[in-house]
Amino acid sequence: MGFDAAAFLMTVPDLPGVYQMIDRQANVIYVGKAKSLKKRLSSYFQKNHASVKTERLVSQVTSVEIIVTDTEKEALLLECSLIKTLKPRYNILLRDDKSYPYLVLSVGDFPSLTYQRGGKRQAGEYFGPYPDAGAAKAALNLLQKTFKLRSCEESAFKNRSRPCLQHQIGRCTAPCVGWVSVEDYQLNVSHTRLFLQGKSQALIDRLASEMDSASEQLAFEKAAQLRDQITHLRRTMQQQAVVFEQAKSVDVIVLLLDQGVLCIQLMMLREGCLLGHKSIFSKFDLDFERHELLELFLVQWYLGSARELPAQICIEQPLANQQHIETILTEQRGRQVKIRAQGRGLAKKWLALASHNGLQALKTHLAKNTHYQHGFTECLAELGLSEAISRIECFDVSHTMGQATVASCVVFNCDGPLKKEYRRFNIAGVKPGDDYAALANSILRRYQKITQYELDTCLLLIDGGRGQFNAVVTALNALNLTAQVLAISKGPGRRPGLEVLHLYGGEARVLSADSAALHFLQRVRDEAHRFAIEGHRAKRGKITSVIESIAGVGPKRRKTLLHSFGGLQELKQARVEDIARIDGIGDALAQRIVQALKDKV
Repeated sequence: MGFDAAAFLMTVPDLPGVYQMIDRQANVIYVGKAKSLKKRLSSYFQKNHASVKTERLVSQVTSVEIIVTDTEKEALLLECSLIKTLKPRYNILLRDDKSYPYLVLSVGDFPSLTYQRGGKRQAGEYFGPYPDAGAAKAALNLLQKTFKLRSCEESAFKNRSRPCLQHQIGRCTAPCVGWVSVEDYQLNVSHTRLFLQGKSQALIDRLASEMDSASEQLAFEKAAQLRDQITHLRRTMQQQAVVFEQAKSVDVIVLLLDQGVLCIQLMMLREGCLLGHKSIFSKFDLDFERHELLELFLVQWYLGSARELPAQICIEQPLANQQHIETILTEQRGRQVKIRAQGRGLAKKWLALASHNGLQALKTHLAKNTHYQHGFTECLAELGLSEAISRIECFDVSHTMGQATVASCVVFNCDGPLKKEYRRFNIAGVKPGDDYAALANSILRRYQKITQYELDTCLLLIDGGRGQFNAVVTALNALNLTAQVLAISKGPGRRPGLEVLHLYGGEARVLSADSAALHFLQRVRDEAHRFAIEGHRAKRGKITSVIESIAGVGPKRRKTLLHSFGGLQELKQARVEDIARIDGIGDALAQRIVQALKDKV
């Protein structure tokens, strides 16, 4: 029985509130707010729709639920909360819900300077937010080279007996072993703080004064170090030529639309400096006016996640609910947030700069999308695969001699990588070095809760040969599932372009080296390989860090321990007396090793 819109509309009040549209599977597919629920909902159920997209939405609706609120402001807040919780397919403007990255200066005589994303978990000073990880890491890289503050964890700092690699490459003054005084280290901390506060010129003036003083005292080595620091900073200031002295805390937002793709360009200004740009892309299924999209973005971006709010937001045009949004954002920030529309003077220049960068980003994005779409289509056509396939999930395994094994799963569709859906699997309980078992383990974990219906639209691409192909098929059979599976192995000499594709029935195919389908599969495979290696290195590095953080264990003893027992898993299972028998390791150190591995690995 279809949805009786006329009967439903007779029950809807002429009051502010929120409505939820629900489909046949009882999923909420759209959430909206309205000053008048009756007028807004009536506009959806007219005989002639102005938009094909809106008509498609309405055709899927089997019921509508409404929630009446006292004010429009309450409706706005409730809409934001429901979108965040339910994630309706026609509402989600933002696929990227990551929090902002910060640089954190910890507390203590020898504080560390580290990169952090997410809530403010540790004590210390937070600098940022930065628009993306690249901008934050570039600043961290500069500061490590210039002021050489440590970046290690507290456990490693307290237990080191010799300087680490960061000191050897000139990025740390080695406070862990007492090679720098508290006074000298704190001087570098104060210099770092000035830079992160956007006071670069004041910092250069201070460093120049300190350099002159050091020269007068014939401390030429120190004067040379200060000269190098000034050079680093001046070079950075020249590269970042765009400085806005009046922009203490401003976000500039512009919207650009082309070929059905929406680009939201966010430019962040803090303490007179341009921190950077962030381009957010979305394929939006409904027709909205620009001011409605902008309002939707502001609500989802600033209220949907715990992001730091600026004092001022510059936008291109006024919003219907601008006053309500200002009030809500001000309440969340605890200080005034002002939304400036159609700015003049400096604000006009900021909007023009953001628009210019947004146009460039959108052109690049569209060109990349076209490339992916062509490769995806050619892949299905050349291999004779079902046109129902809408995504590819590619698996790879990475380890070092069977240790720290990690499997990766990357996901692509016709528009390119879906990075939010990437997964890694830490592999345990299989024979070290057994790639088939590791791959089967990841397949079982990935698809144990997936239905056959969901798998019918998915191609499984495996980095490997016939053995890996068979391992995947066996794992799927154990789950009573079937899927299109394709393995891609290196050809003769492991040269790109000579790959062999393994399909069902023992069939093996080689595509021409200039095939768009092959290039697409290579790109997907290489991304899975990169993602697996990245996870493996992080896991291996954590293991190395844990072992070497134990007082009395350095690189040489770590290597001896792993070699003596055959790997980390065997070392974890070893008894205290077994470890104590190793040359140079007594009972006390063996006890510490066992306890550390139990607590941290």
